[in-house]
Amino acid sequence: MMYEEILNYVGKNLASLHEFPQILCNYYLILLLTKKDEKYFNKLKQLKAVNFESLPETDKQNFFIIMANYCREMSLAGKENFRKERFELDKEYFALIKHIPQKRHAFFFITAAKNANRINEFEWVEKNVKEFELYSLDDNKDYMINYIKADTCFYKKEYDDAIFYLSKIKSQYSSQKQNIRNLLFRIYFETSSFEAALSLIDTSKHFLKRDRHMVQLSKLSSFNFITLTEKLIYLKLKGNKKEILFLKKKIAEINEILDKDWLLEKISVQ
Repeated sequence: MMYEEILNYVGKNLASLHEFPQILCNYYLILLLTKKDEKYFNKLKQLKAVNFESLPETDKQNFFIIMANYCREMSLAGKENFRKERFELDKEYFALIKHIPQKRHAFFFITAAKNANRINEFEWVEKNVKEFELYSLDDNKDYMINYIKADTCFYKKEYDDAIFYLSKIKSQYSSQKQNIRNLLFRIYFETSSFEAALSLIDTSKHFLKRDRHMVQLSKLSSFNFITLTEKLIYLKLKGNKKEILFLKKKIAEINEILDKDWLLEKISVQ
């Protein structure tokens, strides 16, 4: 109840709070998280342009994380312009990280690189990939560096090099092992190596059913991805365009799919 009362109070007194950027920033971040309305995203961009430097470091970090997550959601919903928005946010967030002693999980660096690769910002990724290593937690560095390099090669259509970097990764984590397989699926699909893709899909299904370590949401996202990719391969081989359109509609309605944008793109070109 008090939470709602505070939000209502701030909302009714915005004009008198313009000298308190921390309050305004957190107010609009909460609205962006709860309402998912683009107008709050734009309002936060305006606030950032005027008052960002006065915010505490923690608030700055929260700003970048929440704004980047919103961009991700919007890009998955088909709004491609948010990929560029996220790229600009990630660049600024990485610049901020360099001045903070605390190291980050590899997840940020990987997702930032994947988004940049998706919009062909290869130069930024290749320039910074070694620096990512300096600010990442130690137990993720080998996986992070080689996976990012493989992802960059994938989007540059250098598939043999992508496989080479994936082969260099030695990981004990189930989620990382599955992410490697998921990228291999896409490589096999792009190179029309459908038999290899189907064999790997079968292996992954058994792996995911037996695994007890992956977070359930990650497991579901991967399982949906490989299952729907498998269906797409079979429909592609059969040339069944009607069923492919039905599959596209089904994929668009499911939120828990890894690399959903790539999958929808592959269906759109069939």
